[in-house]
Amino acid sequence: MTISVNGGQFNEGFFGVHEGKRHGLKVSATFDWDNDPTFAAVPEPATWALIIGGFGMAGATLRRRRALALA
Repeated sequence: MTISVNGGQFNEGFFGVHEGKRHGLKVSATFDWDNDPTFAAVPEPATWALIIGGFGMAGATLRRRRALALA
């Protein structure tokens, strides 16, 4: 998934007492972002290799257990 953030602003305010007046804290942030995530339609080759290898190892384990049970 890809989300891109373009530009943006971050402004912070002042907090404290100045010349006898109380001041609050003001923080504001604005960002424009792309709300259109893109997904890969096909898994990467390394993912396919892990899937196939995992099924192969599971099959080999099941075959070995069956052979040991018969002996």
